[in-house]
Amino acid sequence: MSYPPPYDPNQAQPPQPPQYGQYGAPVSPVQQPVKKSNAGMIIGIIVGVVLLLCAACGVAGWFIYDKASDKAQEIVDSLPSMGVETGAPGDSHSVRYTVEGSGEALITWNAGTGDPQSETVTLPWSKTLTLDQDTFAVSVMAFRRGTDAKLDSCTISIDGTEKKRNTGSDVTVVCTAIFMS
Repeated sequence: MSYPPPYDPNQAQPPQPPQYGQYGAPVSPVQQPVKKSNAGMIIGIIVGVVLLLCAACGVAGWFIYDKASDKAQEIVDSLPSMGVETGAPGDSHSVRYTVEGSGEALITWNAGTGDPQSETVTLPWSKTLTLDQDTFAVSVMAFRRGTDAKLDSCTISIDGTEKKRNTGSDVTVVCTAIFMS
């Protein structure tokens, strides 16, 4: 077995490569594994959550709109019909009011002038007028007088054609029609 020559401090020796594993020899540095960035996954999750919220808001908005439009149509359908009719300008028009029933009633009617007329009558009752207006609104209301009176219906006919018919209640019946030329 051979030993290395003794060390002479005056003699220059070529540098020797370090011997790993020996006492006092440098230790190889431990390399840390490269850490992957989570930024892509985090951005993907955020974008997914935002898209999910947008979709949920869209579905909720559609649902609210659908329910609101159904409710609006229900309200429009529940409004009483005004029976708007049209005709030729300059013509005169025959208007006939009729209230069917029995007993005594207070009848209030309008001849298109805005000046209501009233009379107490025994039912059934009818009245025919001629109006020389191009546009008018007519109405008839009947209120029962006494507990034995019964109001079945009212009608408004313009130029021989029935334009409005309503069924009576225990106390009153009302018909209204609008004519425009």
